Amino acid sequence: MRNDPLDKGVSISAELTESGVTAKAESRTVSAIDRLVGSIADLLGFKMEHGPAIERAKTEAETKVIEATGEYLANQIGKDEALTKRALEKYLGNVVRAQENKEAVAHIAITDLRETPPTDDEENTGEASLNPEFMDRFESYADSASTEELRAKWGRVLAAEIRQPGTFSNKVLRVVDEIDHTTAHLFTALCEHRLSRFIPKCLADELTAPQLADLVSAELIIEPGLGQATKFNEYGAPDGSKAWLVPFDDVGIGFQKERGFNLRSKSLTLVTSEGAPAIPVYVLTSVGVAISKILPKVSSHSIEALRDHVQSELGSNPVLIYRRTKNGMWVAVEVESEIHEGAAETRAD
Repeated sequence: MRNDPLDKGVSISAELTESGVTAKAESRTVSAIDRLVGSIADLLGFKMEHGPAIERAKTEAETKVIEATGEYLANQIGKDEALTKRALEKYLGNVVRAQENKEAVAHIAITDLRETPPTDDEENTGEASLNPEFMDRFESYADSASTEELRAKWGRVLAAEIRQPGTFSNKVLRVVDEIDHTTAHLFTALCEHRLSRFIPKCLADELTAPQLADLVSAELIIEPGLGQATKFNEYGAPDGSKAWLVPFDDVGIGFQKERGFNLRSKSLTLVTSEGAPAIPVYVLTSVGVAISKILPKVSSHSIEALRDHVQSELGSNPVLIYRRTKNGMWVAVEVESEIHEGAAETRAD
């Protein structure tokens, strides 16, 4: 494709680097867009009606029609030119629409990567090109993305897969395709309060039985059963004191263990689990976690709101927000204090 005479000769590397996409992520972007559009240089000019990729699609379609109909077309030409013309126009129309859909999806993916460039780790993680099996399946979905909503959805999927290859398995792609508007809207609202793979109930309120059924059947959350909670774990400070801390990836909240905790009955904020405080939550499935990556980024307000809810339960026992450092230490955001993970039983659930 790089020798395609319809390419504009634009420096792909320079264009992508200017957009904040570099290293392996750049290579994945180039290979994915080349697969969908025919040339990323064409896409960067992005003229839907007159783009070189559309002209290429028409040329390829004509060839495929002739090859596919073979002897039949040869026999019909001269006998029924109107039939031949209608067949060709129908096929060309389908191919051009599919190409327009794929160009729109690819353009949205580039825009998404420009607005949210891959992190340092994401840029250099994974292979230099996306999995061919993923691209085969993805292209079939992009072909039929005929509305702005569908194009936006699949564009974000491609951008997320470029950032973190392997996120969207065939199963996840199927769920993305099948999820209905109502369930998608519910899941999006729920994930506004996401912390790692957990949704604290005190932030999102309890879901109704029909809402739970929809999210579970869509394979987005784990069946709650009698309830789920993520436990605080015991950590020790350098001065020998103990703290309860619940981690959500690299952020968490904690409070002094020595001051204890008294919990209200039927609380959506704190419960007791095996002698430790715990936060009632909804838990995302692996499919739900993957799909959450194409939703708007969660702001820091979720951890702050959770801290405030827990603080309202504990009264005078200060609840702090902690962040994990590169050396594995937990440092309180508000004060200069450190805690580290204690014994084996303090592992995060």
